Amino acid sequence: MSVAGRPHGWLDWSSLAARGDDLALPLAGSVSPAWIARLAHEVSLLDGDGWRGARVEGEAVRIRSLDVDDAATLWRALEDAVARTNAAFAPAGWEVTALPVAAAPAAVRPQRRADVVSLALILLAALAVALQGAEWSFPVRPIVVGAFVAIAPGCAVLRLGRLAGGWTGLGLVVALSLTLDMIVAGSMLYAGVWSPLWSLAVLAGLTAVTSLAALVRPPLERLPTR
Repeated sequence: MSVAGRPHGWLDWSSLAARGDDLALPLAGSVSPAWIARLAHEVSLLDGDGWRGARVEGEAVRIRSLDVDDAATLWRALEDAVARTNAAFAPAGWEVTALPVAAAPAAVRPQRRADVVSLALILLAALAVALQGAEWSFPVRPIVVGAFVAIAPGCAVLRLGRLAGGWTGLGLVVALSLTLDMIVAGSMLYAGVWSPLWSLAVLAGLTAVTSLAALVRPPLERLPTR
């Protein structure tokens, strides 16, 4: 007959900390080095499209770039990893039961860094159009306009899907930006209304609209409770 017992360790959701898109979730309970090593192995096996870099560092689980749509999935995956780790260390004849989480805290996605990026994209769009319209011959104009058309449109669009992070995201940003540049220029040429200023204005409008949409995007929802 099995006897229910307290787990060796658990996730301390009340101490969840966030910095940018990264989360740090402390461990609590009897967490020996061997227990932590086993949990690190279990966490390393987790895979999800809505987060990257789930790992155990010290006595905390760290997650990079958590997507709002995958908060619940990640919560369950981490709880399962802890349950498997506790089961591996349970005495013979014991059945480990997880501690109830009465009120898992809201894992609010900090908006400060995201807001700064959105505002920077809007500012860059406005500056590029202003410099192009003024036809300022100082070297800063081609630098600003070139940086805008190569990065801003694609970055603004991909950030809506949280796909602009990391080196892969940077490659997607440049590729999508250049694609949008060609689509806008080609469409305006076909319509017989192309001009450097107006094509830049269309790209700036697209950048501004999508950046504003990212600004009003809701934060992470409350993680589920049991």
